[in-house]
Amino acid sequence: MPIGILVTARMGSTRLVDKHLRDIGGRPALSYLLERIDREFGTELADGSAVALIATGGEARNAPLGALTTGTHARLFHGDDNNVPLRHLQAARQLGLSGIVSVDGDDLFCAPEAMRKVFAMLQDGVAVPKTSGLPLGMNAWGYTTAALEQALSGANLALLETGWGRIFEGLPSRTEALVCPDADAVRATLDYDDDLAFFTRCILEIPGWRDLPSADFVREIVARDIHATNAGLNQEYWQNFSLNIARENTTREAQK
Repeated sequence: MPIGILVTARMGSTRLVDKHLRDIGGRPALSYLLERIDREFGTELADGSAVALIATGGEARNAPLGALTTGTHARLFHGDDNNVPLRHLQAARQLGLSGIVSVDGDDLFCAPEAMRKVFAMLQDGVAVPKTSGLPLGMNAWGYTTAALEQALSGANLALLETGWGRIFEGLPSRTEALVCPDADAVRATLDYDDDLAFFTRCILEIPGWRDLPSADFVREIVARDIHATNAGLNQEYWQNFSLNIARENTTREAQK
């Protein structure tokens, strides 16, 4: 059974409209993440032991994301619009996946080393594998399909978008730590205009960035002071994160 590498992305961002399609160096932002996956898992994607998907919501709104798969191994999967883990389970059942490497579409620089470690742990049967030690937006995690089914069995299925990883609490997990001395200085996730500027600077100003090990890449980001571009956003990000969880909880209570 193949392992899915699922990139969770959906149109409809309000803070940075159409962020996955925003131009960076003449290309849509999300295309860099799809390229990163292709480069790391080309062999597995070619022989069928891995499957790459953009896991998105309803077709009417999210169809434009399909153009990003051209020239890659990825394809577009339409699932539940409001419940991300249910969307992943729908993909796993339809494609017969044994497990999922879960990558947020905002995390354009998700580390190949991190995705590879999670992939390997899934092959070893680890229920909920994770990495740590890298900047926000560069670690990876995943889950076996069995663990996902178990986690969702007790969850309210109406709305699960923000912080939905909490449904796996209590399930067996393993975390592999990666070494990256400057990790706390860098924010590598796409939510605001300053984040877009950060990614643009990294891609345009760091020669050979695609081939750098993640620790060296982060070191270059800090050495060139690129990290300062969006360093002040973390507090606002986590405040919005908490507010969104509170709103989802309120919505779920109202639906009972």
